[in-house]
Amino acid sequence: MMRNLFLVSFLMISLQLFSQVNLTKKTKMDFYFNSNLNVGYNLGNRIKENQNKDSYGYQQNVAPFLPNDFTYGISAIGGCNFLPNFAISNTSAVFIGISYGITIFSN
Repeated sequence: MMRNLFLVSFLMISLQLFSQVNLTKKTKMDFYFNSNLNVGYNLGNRIKENQNKDSYGYQQNVAPFLPNDFTYGISAIGGCNFLPNFAISNTSAVFIGISYGITIFSN
């Protein structure tokens, strides 16, 4: 009996603590700013170099124009969100509102 009472009280407290009911007015995001620092290693260059090390044409015509092995960059984005609690995000960066982005430098 005591065990059941403890279990029921634990469930009730958990439901109250983890519920998403919010009685206050929802706020908008308004203005936002996000900056990113990107560092990467281009593994594709190493694979192509190992596959084509005996090819004269590749070494003379393609290899000099490959991007660097290491890449880096800084980017920043800022904007204004008009709709509260609404955001769509993917790799193409779709925003509801006004958004400005700038890339400071990239290699």
